[in-house]
Amino acid sequence: MSRLTVSVILILIGIGAYFFFFTDQWNALQEVRLDTQAANDALTQLTEISAKADNLREVYNSVKQENKDKLAKMVPVGPDTTSLVTDFDQLAVRNGLLMKSIDFGGVGSGKATPQTGMAPDLKIGAYTLPISLEVSGSYDAFRRYLADLELNQRIIDISSLNFGATANGVYSFSVHAEGYYQ
Repeated sequence: MSRLTVSVILILIGIGAYFFFFTDQWNALQEVRLDTQAANDALTQLTEISAKADNLREVYNSVKQENKDKLAKMVPVGPDTTSLVTDFDQLAVRNGLLMKSIDFGGVGSGKATPQTGMAPDLKIGAYTLPISLEVSGSYDAFRRYLADLELNQRIIDISSLNFGATANGVYSFSVHAEGYYQ
């Protein structure tokens, strides 16, 4: 064989080896580079999130405990319906009203965790607690009751209000509201 033939054969073997062996290795190397880049990007994002979490933790720790306690009363952990019943009843008695009924839309009493299937309202960052209550008494007493309810520490939004009169001048008030909890 001539040198030229041997050179051509060696070149063809080199080209074949490149396509059969090195192409796969090159593609695997490119995938590893992409995976490394994705991992570095994820690490950068996690570092940024960690820095933000540290900043939020510092802000939270800078809040006075007195203010944290006030916030816990405004939006408690769990529905805490027992304290709501007590508050509503005390407000009714203080203003000369008679508490007829109260309903929390199927939520159990106590400091239970949210029921399965209930999702928090992401706009406000809390769970909503539907409240329906019925009281009876004079109109002025009910106005004072609403004013006291407005000044209550627990956040309560009244969504609807119905009332009716009886023969003896006593009004019956039906209130639908929402409370909030974490």
